[in-house]
Amino acid sequence: MAVEATTALAGAIAMGAGLGFFGAVSPGPLQTIIVSETLANGARSAWRAAFAPVCTDPFALALALFVVSNITDGALACVAFAGAALLFRIAWAEFRTTEADFDFSQKPRRPFYLIVALNFLNPNLWIYSFTVNALNVSAFQRDSGWGVAATYLIAFFVSITLCNLAIVFLVAGLKTFFNARWLVFVNRALSVFLTVVALRFVWLGCEKLGFIESAATETARLALALCGG
Repeated sequence: MAVEATTALAGAIAMGAGLGFFGAVSPGPLQTIIVSETLANGARSAWRAAFAPVCTDPFALALALFVVSNITDGALACVAFAGAALLFRIAWAEFRTTEADFDFSQKPRRPFYLIVALNFLNPNLWIYSFTVNALNVSAFQRDSGWGVAATYLIAFFVSITLCNLAIVFLVAGLKTFFNARWLVFVNRALSVFLTVVALRFVWLGCEKLGFIESAATETARLALALCGG
């Protein structure tokens, strides 16, 4: 019995840490903000952004576990459109970056509440919470109890936070190798990436509202046609 409990606990830690690492290194709006904030104001300002998931994910997961069984398409579309609007605003600010913005005495820090709001309005957060995390927590709780389920969540949040902090200090270390002109170029490239992510959010919202058909549906139709169905 003790061996089974230890195995379950180790499995929860390994899965939580692995998924947390994956969430931290996967390209997305939060990771882009972490990089841009580090380039603009250094690690002393950007380290706060690493804790944004701790402020947003528990709420989304609580909804997934205790309030509703599945997020509606309309609700997800609203989150997607709101997230896209915020991303477009941030992308425009990043695109207007100049060399003078990298003077630490002049560049204002991005408010932490804005970083949290950005992550909160990320549809990927809600999709991930209502699928992967909710299913894993439910499975661990059913098979091994709430203690193992809580261990999974602790491992997940510790992993994603530490990985985000590692990104901050890695970018801060690499920053010394770039002059202001290169930093402007990098920030404008990040603004383009944020715009692409925002457009993906708009596309997702339109899909959920039925304005456009999903790529999966089109792929299925094409496969069916090729098979002569």
